[in-house]
Amino acid sequence: MPRAMVDQLSLEYHLTLEVLHSGCSDGRAAATPVQVLFVAWFLYGAGYRDADPVAFVEMDATLAHRNQHGNETGE
Repeated sequence: MPRAMVDQLSLEYHLTLEVLHSGCSDGRAAATPVQVLFVAWFLYGAGYRDADPVAFVEMDATLAHRNQHGNETGE
């Protein structure tokens, strides 16, 4: 992946996390952590093994819980 694309995605991910942290988010912002999870999972599968595979399961469960909460409350 070209460095410019990596930098752009990294900036987008960090800004989106700040938006989520502030509590002012929308559906697009809420979808970004899922995208980050998939990118990390694919990197892990490509041989970048510094991550704990259990963390992926935990992140998936947390994101599913947050999605359900958002659907139920509109938050």
